[in-house]
Amino acid sequence: MEEEMNTMTESNRSQKLLGKTLGTCTIERIIGQGGMGVVYLARQQRPSRRVAVKVLFSAEEMNSQVHQHYLARFRREADIIAALDHVNIVPIYEYGEQDGLAYLVMPYLQGGSLHDILTQHGQLSLQKTVEYMNQVASGLDYAHAHGVIHRDLKPANFLFHTDGRLLLSDFGIARIMQVDMAAGVTEAAEAPLTRTGMLPGTPHYMAPEMFRGEQIDHRVDLYASGIILYQLLSGRMPFDGDNPYAIIMKHMQELPPSLHQLDPTIPLDVDAVVRQALAKKPDDRFPSATDLAQALSNAAVSSAHVNGADLSDAPTLRSSENLPWTAVGSNEVPVQQTSSQRHSQRRGRHSEERKLVTILFIAVDAASSLDETLDPEDISASMDRYHTLVQKVISNYGGTFETLAGDTGMAIFGLPQVYGDEAERACAAALALREAVKSNQVQDEGLLLQIGINTGEVVVTGDSSTGKYDVKGEGVNIATRLQQAANADEILADERTVQAAQATYIFGEERPIKLKGRKQSLRASSLIEVHQTRQIDRPTLVGRRQDLLQLELLKARVVEEHRPQLVSIIAPAGTGKSRLLEEFLARIDDSEGFHVATARSLPYGQSLTYWPLRGLLAELLDSEIDRPRVIDAFVRGGHTPETAARLALDVLTTLSVEQEEQTESTEREHIFSAWRLLIESFARQTPRIVVFEDLHWADDRLLDLVEHIMHPRSQAPLLVIALSRPELLDRRPTWGGGQQNFIMLNLEPLSAVQTRELVGRLMAELSSEMRERIVERSGGNPFFAIELVRVMAEQENTGKGIRLDILPDTVHAAVLARLDRLAPQQRRIMQVASVVERTFRSTMLQAVLNDLQPGEINAALDALCLRNLIVPAEEGSYTFRHVLIRDVAYGTLSRAERIRLHGAIVSAFEPFATEHVDEYMELFAYHYREAAQLARQSAVPIDLPFDLNQALHSWRRRDRGNWLDLDFS
Repeated sequence: MEEEMNTMTESNRSQKLLGKTLGTCTIERIIGQGGMGVVYLARQQRPSRRVAVKVLFSAEEMNSQVHQHYLARFRREADIIAALDHVNIVPIYEYGEQDGLAYLVMPYLQGGSLHDILTQHGQLSLQKTVEYMNQVASGLDYAHAHGVIHRDLKPANFLFHTDGRLLLSDFGIARIMQVDMAAGVTEAAEAPLTRTGMLPGTPHYMAPEMFRGEQIDHRVDLYASGIILYQLLSGRMPFDGDNPYAIIMKHMQELPPSLHQLDPTIPLDVDAVVRQALAKKPDDRFPSATDLAQALSNAAVSSAHVNGADLSDAPTLRSSENLPWTAVGSNEVPVQQTSSQRHSQRRGRHSEERKLVTILFIAVDAASSLDETLDPEDISASMDRYHTLVQKVISNYGGTFETLAGDTGMAIFGLPQVYGDEAERACAAALALREAVKSNQVQDEGLLLQIGINTGEVVVTGDSSTGKYDVKGEGVNIATRLQQAANADEILADERTVQAAQATYIFGEERPIKLKGRKQSLRASSLIEVHQTRQIDRPTLVGRRQDLLQLELLKARVVEEHRPQLVSIIAPAGTGKSRLLEEFLARIDDSEGFHVATARSLPYGQSLTYWPLRGLLAELLDSEIDRPRVIDAFVRGGHTPETAARLALDVLTTLSVEQEEQTESTEREHIFSAWRLLIESFARQTPRIVVFEDLHWADDRLLDLVEHIMHPRSQAPLLVIALSRPELLDRRPTWGGGQQNFIMLNLEPLSAVQTRELVGRLMAELSSEMRERIVERSGGNPFFAIELVRVMAEQENTGKGIRLDILPDTVHAAVLARLDRLAPQQRRIMQVASVVERTFRSTMLQAVLNDLQPGEINAALDALCLRNLIVPAEEGSYTFRHVLIRDVAYGTLSRAERIRLHGAIVSAFEPFATEHVDEYMELFAYHYREAAQLARQSAVPIDLPFDLNQALHSWRRRDRGNWLDLDFS
């Protein structure tokens, strides 16, 4: 009776909200109720739409302590969902707290849940299960990539959108990970939001390590995915019992019943995949949800082939990588795939692309090779040490290394991802290799190397799931020839490498290198050493006067108010972050007494999370790093010798490989505080400017430390400047939020007027026509404009005719680096759009990429707009931000792929052309011509995807040849 009364009371309280307004929403009716609150259907005022409003019970309706616990979970859920933007995750529209009620506004999804599907059908077909698991994997891996463990996966938490998509919901007990994805390390952080004695999840779906109270990571979600997979295929739970304790013991001690024995129609290969997903040890499970879904799909297809069935149209994940904005799976399995669809799926595994890379070829000079009189075992051991040393050095600079015959090897910089500084990294690695092999005791007398470096385009065929790539092209041959032509202890670089790296490195005189089969000699130069200071001619700063003034005002406030100020400068590569900072620092007068220290993050070669702090500390100390100097800095900052010694130890711990694990597990807060106190100590002695460069490359744990430093606790003349690309905000949407002493400068591209001014200052004698072409091609990017002018000046100096269609390697690499960081779907869309031309429509992409759903394409286009790679144009069309982006995207496609896509565009729109001849004639003519010219340029015959003569004959009859003055010969 008491229970019934409580239920009636809760119901009455829930009814009281009907007709009321919470935030922007008017409550209409109850659509669900749970242990911590009620879900209402509501009408949002602006934008006008029906929404679901999740309202937490008030403090009056539950115990105060319980309410605080649930409120913390509720707020946490809002923060987590707001940071996740994916087509397979339920978004949040609004969060608020009003009249003692906390509420979440979310989409109103009427499609039911995966639990409802199981209730209706009992179990699902293998094909439908594969489809759903693909979508589960897509949303789940995205959450994991953003450091979120769900911890309560179950069918009821997967909701159906009206378009058929599965959306992951209910992040109420999710946990944030500290993630080092590159190292494969994930560590759950922050206090758990479950009360003592409560299980953090639903027992049927919890992993064994959760019951044991062990440290958890994203693999608890993979275990729960395995439970859901088992349930979808069998209609039953793998571990069940009369009470939670019985279920827990089965999770920890028993194997799940064999699916194949329960239902012989379930293939043994599929059974094996499910068993691996439900492994008791996390290390024995799949590394990611995508890997689980891909293994399931492969097992389903291979089993179907064995049994004579045809599952070729079963949906598959197109890549083992699942990055932000990647959505895989659809609500409807096509009856029959087109050749275009199958081709698109094959590309994810073994795609062929053109790439600009730098290749380093290395060998030991014959005169200093290993002593042949040594015992074979000694020679083998020495060679092992040599190869290990070379591998380590190459890896430190972000290259991939492959040992060839004997003491030769090849390193490639630009695989799997281009960063934009491949030539400079190859030069740095070559110098480091030469020194390391000389000084390392590979044998009693140091070895002398011959190294060749070449920058150029290659064709790359690779499997993204294994990281193995096959590289072909003249670039490999040239690097080999340069190595062979190098003298003992010499590094020979081709002229493209020299051009890209000469600002940082000193090269010798050019000399000709004869190449077999070539009439013209190759021009090459010896790499001597690194410049002591970077040699760059800086043009006058253009278009940044207001931004510079902001920095000047902040500096003045730091001095006048003796108060820290923080500024984050956000802009894409080449937009002028570093140039703005350089100009600002150059204007500081010595009399102001400012000291500058910089921490630089790199995208490669860092063995320590806090590696950039080593350079920062050295510049703060203005000397080599040692403990007495750090202690002295704390003492001069006002700390006692005992406290200073402890703080110095905390600071130096971050720079120690041996202490890395201890740092991450037990002393983070102490270390963060020590670094903040150290910087404030220096600032109290003399005004300081601390710069964090390229924070978009920083490890998440380093970002945590920087954010801690950006919350100063004491008064000191300190200006902290953080430079990053917009990718930082993808990872940290609330970066710098809530701080009174923080501002963010978002650098916009230069206007046409500003770009024209910049070009005029760089090359005053340039004709107005050429100036306008540079303005158009650079798209407001100062770096692109400067490089285009440089190439033109070089062409003029050498007496060559000026050509603007030549793309400088520096610009090519910068654009390619942006494309390489895109999710696979986004990158593919950029490539297909580049075939269409600079302006394109989403409908055209949908017609060509018919293995993707319209929602997936539109989501990817939205993401590309946010990344400033494309911009919306008129009536549903889009334009590349500047033509150079289109050129580089088009250049990544092989000739055969370009021809195929030109043909696919014609095929997709040919059915519509019969009634709109005039509208489509020019479009088809362009694509016919491009495909024909590409085929003609190829040394190896490439089949056209259409009969050109037949196509031309058909169009001649329709238009009487008026448009056929184009050259199709």
